[in-house]
Amino acid sequence: MSIVRWMFTVIAFPIGGWIASVALGQVDSALSAAGAALVAGAVVGGAQWAALGRATTWRWMVGTLVGFAMGSAIAYTAFAGSIDVWDLAITGLLAGAFVGIGQGVALRRGWRTAVAWAALTGVVWAAGWVVSLTVITANASQYIVFGLSGALVVTVVTGIALRRILGAPRRAVRPYPVPSAVV
Repeated sequence: MSIVRWMFTVIAFPIGGWIASVALGQVDSALSAAGAALVAGAVVGGAQWAALGRATTWRWMVGTLVGFAMGSAIAYTAFAGSIDVWDLAITGLLAGAFVGIGQGVALRRGWRTAVAWAALTGVVWAAGWVVSLTVITANASQYIVFGLSGALVVTVVTGIALRRILGAPRRAVRPYPVPSAVV
């Protein structure tokens, strides 16, 4: 996996959130949270899938958007869009864990890796919300995903973890030219 390509996915979070807010408006119910998360999840999952290249399949994107929609709907039902730091942390934990389940299955590295990836993604998404809450001064309850500051934390940590899971990209081995026989 190319860590450089992965780092470009950081901008998919705020772009996906912005597209979701323009397309669907304010998040004010579990249904609107699920719809906005489908849109943002498609953008984030698509960017990440493109960055991962052959390391995974289209299931990564589908796992991301479905997991994001499910986790966001459950979190909205539990916290009704509260922007209390603990509520946002648990919202991130729930949404991230559901995303992680879908992505972990798409990694095709066994159930232990899938469970570890789901746990890591949940914890890191919780951290993403906490970091963003310290930066965002507007009403964060209107947003479906954390801002660029949180996205940077999430992208760096998940990138390092993916590099360990998937390994460094393999480079084609070029054989050294064989010298011609001297006559």
